[in-house]
Amino acid sequence: MNLDLRTPIGMMFTFTGLILSVFGYSTSSNVAAYAKTQGLNVNLWWGLVLLAFGMTLFLLSRRDKLRPAQSAADRGQRSADRDQGTASKGEGSANGKTKPRLPKSTSAKK
Repeated sequence: MNLDLRTPIGMMFTFTGLILSVFGYSTSSNVAAYAKTQGLNVNLWWGLVLLAFGMTLFLLSRRDKLRPAQSAADRGQRSADRDQGTASKGEGSANGKTKPRLPKSTSAKK
């Protein structure tokens, strides 16, 4: 299952940030609304923060979905190289942590 929670959470923060930014920009001329915040348009600034955070999450999730296809090809090439290298050396694996192979016993029926 390829569920990356950054995708829906990133979309949610992006959408919320977009709504809050548009609201803050559209009400920026209303000085009385921002008297409590000393004239700082809090809706606009926090909307931009949420928008940036949401886009970052969303883009990171999209980047990681593209990466496994490349790394799977790299892993396949590395394992093929490793198999060729170990076949000539006679080792069981590249990390050297294999159990020694016992000779096959041939039981003669009497």
